[in-house]
Amino acid sequence: MELCQEVWHHNHAYFTLDRPEITDEEYDLLLEKLKHCESEHPEWVHDGSPTRFVGEKTSGRFPVQAHLWPMLSYNKVFDYEGLLHFDEQCQKVLKKTPFYQVEVKMDGCAASLWYHKGQLTYGLTRGNGLEGDLITENLKEVSGIPHQIPYTQGACEVRGEVYMSFSALEAVNAARKASGQETFSNTRNCTSGTLKVLDPHLVRERQLSFLGYFLSCSGVETVSDMVHRLRNWGISTPEPSLTQASIEEALTFVRELEKKREALPFRIDGIVIKLDQKQDQIVMGSTGQYYRWGIAFKYPSCQVRTRVRSITAQIGRSGAITPVALLEPVSLDGSVVSKATLHHFPHALEKDVRVGDWVWICKSGDIIPRILDVDLKSRLEETVPLSVPTYCPSCNSFLERSQIALCCPNPLCEGRLVQSLLHFSEELSIEGMGKSTLEELVKRKHVKEWADLYKLEAKVLEELPQGGPVFAQKLLRSIESSKKVPWPAFLSALGMRHIGRRNARMLAKKYSSWDDLKALSVEELQEIPGFGEKIARSVLESFDNLDGCVRSLFVSGVQPVAEQQSQTVSAVFSGFAFVITGKFIKGSRKEIEDLVRSHGGRVLSSLSNKVDYLLVGEDPGNKLSKARALKINIVNETWLFSNLG
Repeated sequence: MELCQEVWHHNHAYFTLDRPEITDEEYDLLLEKLKHCESEHPEWVHDGSPTRFVGEKTSGRFPVQAHLWPMLSYNKVFDYEGLLHFDEQCQKVLKKTPFYQVEVKMDGCAASLWYHKGQLTYGLTRGNGLEGDLITENLKEVSGIPHQIPYTQGACEVRGEVYMSFSALEAVNAARKASGQETFSNTRNCTSGTLKVLDPHLVRERQLSFLGYFLSCSGVETVSDMVHRLRNWGISTPEPSLTQASIEEALTFVRELEKKREALPFRIDGIVIKLDQKQDQIVMGSTGQYYRWGIAFKYPSCQVRTRVRSITAQIGRSGAITPVALLEPVSLDGSVVSKATLHHFPHALEKDVRVGDWVWICKSGDIIPRILDVDLKSRLEETVPLSVPTYCPSCNSFLERSQIALCCPNPLCEGRLVQSLLHFSEELSIEGMGKSTLEELVKRKHVKEWADLYKLEAKVLEELPQGGPVFAQKLLRSIESSKKVPWPAFLSALGMRHIGRRNARMLAKKYSSWDDLKALSVEELQEIPGFGEKIARSVLESFDNLDGCVRSLFVSGVQPVAEQQSQTVSAVFSGFAFVITGKFIKGSRKEIEDLVRSHGGRVLSSLSNKVDYLLVGEDPGNKLSKARALKINIVNETWLFSNLG
């Protein structure tokens, strides 16, 4: 179904690449359209539909671990009628007038923190809702995430949002601008990118913060209890907020905050309204994607009007030439914007964007915003239609044309080389290796391929326009630390066609070395989901073409580190104690016990306050009632295998 594929495409652009191509409103409308189609035609619904998932795939840079229970989201509404309808549904199911917790919805990245006997044992991203990236060391560097809490009754989970203030973003962008790197256009983009870096020290430097909004442990009966407990542990919760509110008070809160949200020191994505009583939440339940006991109210995104100063052509690492509009600087959504993407020349020609035009722009979360519309009423007569370039803006080679793309065919083009080096540096988290630095290094013939980055000396870096002893030493340390790189990130850094982070991870899971990949046949590569014959042949050709450059990297000391299988499966139940009872479909009780142990769990023979989960099969006996009395989590065989993927 084309609509289904379109939603997955934009899911991937937003959650994995951090480079959305449409606004939040456009995406939400697209998803609503898909939901409507599926409700009208149930026979079209399939397990791979994006309406069945939350978020997107994992990043491909870190080990992956299953959430012990799905990390879902809230359904969205865009008007007050939607909030009133949500309240009506709650009253209908609960048969009473409920109270709500109302709080700001931070525009950051969701994270799950697991504590065992008070110690932070691991932390995950939301990922696709069922499994996330294991980024414990990065999360330990986030302000507001304690490494230890005063809870010693076993395991507990804290979920919340990692976010960044506008002032922290300004500091990060100032440093990136000084080193010639692309600046981040908003705090969410910077937060997401920072959590994916391979150097935890960089996370600390960027001053990320954490707010908790969910707690799973004994003794918490209301959201008010949860907020009190989290704050006592030193974990901040979303503010401004409203506790035990009626729906009328919630609506007033939403209206009042809309007037004040631009003055907040951080970016918000809307308002969350959720039932205060935990028992009410259990009664309302959830779908496969959303909690039914809460709703997210979305404010419209900001749009501003500004003028096009010029339109330039820029080159990418593949040689593709794309147009970018340079704008009169204007404040938009917490930052100053001076350029906007036009995607490709046919799109720019269709929009008929001209130098001197007044345009409406918005942010879709990308590195640079995009132009929504041209204000034709304000167009001056002397404006000239956009002309498509004939020659490469970097090397002056004659450009090749396809139906959409313009491409520089010169493999030695310095512009392409700079973009390739920039992509490599970003994937390997070489902080400070920005575009202007690479342009100077390429211009001075110090760098002609990736391996040359590892041959740079302090004197060369000190002589650069932005150089100096401090700059040189910091950059050399970053280059040195990038030598040990996760195998999936290394493959992604090579910039091969069809091998983004997702496919890089799929390759890395099955093949642990470059020599293994080089030995593959087309047929073997086609065994990996998503690798058809055409893609397989293209990828194998890339392996051959890049072999010399890759081996030069190995000689230079770069050591891709393959993930051990135990990293991704043995930690799923790490720190948790189980009691197992009853008969199981997929194995004997001993086989189930061995399975839990092999994934890091401890199996005990009797129930006590030290037990985290009672895993039950058929005929569980009296342990079931005892577990309920002790308020122990009761799970079944389906739950077990869903967490093991």
